[in-house]
Amino acid sequence: VVRWFQPDSEHKEKDEKHWFTLDNRRLYCLQKAAAQLWPRKVAITVELLYAATDGMKRKDDSLNVGRSVGIGHSLKNLSGRWDWRQAVQNVTADVAQHESA
Repeated sequence: VVRWFQPDSEHKEKDEKHWFTLDNRRLYCLQKAAAQLWPRKVAITVELLYAATDGMKRKDDSLNVGRSVGIGHSLKNLSGRWDWRQAVQNVTADVAQHESA
């Protein structure tokens, strides 16, 4: 994971440094498991980098400052998008519906 500032054209995130992963596959797996356990906390051990290299900046293809990730083999072949915030909202709604039944 790297601490990095990336401009947000939609202005949904504060203009400050955020944590970014260099491996969306592992991030997706962690977030999918964490969303199912919401609101409990889930954590892993990571290697921290405090400066983005030129290679990382070239590899970055985020269209939304990392708010969601594309699922697929390449940007040209995506089968969907993963957004942990949406997944948590769905889990919360399911729990609320179950509790009111």
